[in-house]
Amino acid sequence: MLAPVVTVEPTTKEVNEAVIMAKENQKDVKGFKIRLGYVKASADSPVFSQLYDYAEAEGLPILFHTGDTAFSDGT
Repeated sequence: MLAPVVTVEPTTKEVNEAVIMAKENQKDVKGFKIRLGYVKASADSPVFSQLYDYAEAEGLPILFHTGDTAFSDGT
């Protein structure tokens, strides 16, 4: 079974948009994926606070995509 998740970049704008999208599609969105690989952010960055609060309130999981390749740009 596939379940839609919202991919989130570590910026305030992206986090705000992800929460809005999740609220508007509450029946369909089943979680979030935070993209940390190849960007300078960590999972405990304050930029994610709103997302974490929303996910906790709704009982939604959060996945972390860290990625790893031989090249620093992800190619």
